[in-house]
Amino acid sequence: MSLCLGIIKGVAVSSLGLYAGILSASTVLSFSKSTSIILSNLDVISKAQLTNLINKIFQIGNVIGTISTTFFGLSYFGAPKIWKHPYLIYGMLTAPLSTLYLFYVKRSTENKLRLQRDSTTSNQQPINISDEENNDTTNYHSVDESVVDLGKKTPPQSQSSSNNDVTNTLVLQNTKSFCNSIGRKLFFATVVSLAGLTQSVIGVYGEGNFA
Repeated sequence: MSLCLGIIKGVAVSSLGLYAGILSASTVLSFSKSTSIILSNLDVISKAQLTNLINKIFQIGNVIGTISTTFFGLSYFGAPKIWKHPYLIYGMLTAPLSTLYLFYVKRSTENKLRLQRDSTTSNQQPINISDEENNDTTNYHSVDESVVDLGKKTPPQSQSSSNNDVTNTLVLQNTKSFCNSIGRKLFFATVVSLAGLTQSVIGVYGEGNFA
């Protein structure tokens, strides 16, 4: 095997390793409890900034996957017939399969969220202006009959804290459920990428030993 072909295969396997590493790290973080806690405590602006950061990371991963696919293709189609081994084809298809699957998952998730948002909007009852006017009139006439109790007791602070704890718990549970759902989808792509990386490393190692 020539030095040039060896360098091309090295770049292909290394870039596939980086691609698999990004997916593996994303999968582990998705199932981490710490990730759910951090996400549940972020405000809207921080979540938007984090989303942009995640999108940039996956864009970098797609670029690395494209590099891997290109160099695997060069290693197979640009090599003599004696060096055209099947593992090069498998390695070339690993990143595209993972990327297409993740793209499908992303589109289906966006469509699901859009349908839920549209359903929530359509279920909202329209406001009846005449009813509001009647309520305002009733409230106006009942002013003279109302009594302001300056000595009214405020709800205990413990009850307010309890309500906040329940709300925070629900937010954390929803965030954890969402992260686990994303993690399960990332797990499949991670398995595909790791399988492609493993067989590529074994293939290159075998070529070196049995050349």
